[in-house]
Amino acid sequence: MKSTLLKIKLLVITLLVSFVGFAQPNPDGDDDFETPINTYVIWLAMAGIVLAFGFYKKFKTLKQ
Repeated sequence: MKSTLLKIKLLVITLLVSFVGFAQPNPDGDDDFETPINTYVIWLAMAGIVLAFGFYKKFKTLKQ
């Protein structure tokens, strides 16, 4: 259980660091710090949840 939580924490930290590292300011000079993918984050999160559920369901059926 500890190993799984550690892996999840490291994955989240890695993804957050890479997202912040690649985010760039707006070239127009505005102080608006939106990234271009900001509008699709919710859709991306929902797709990730569906994909994770599919992998979990597949793994659970293979384990039986």
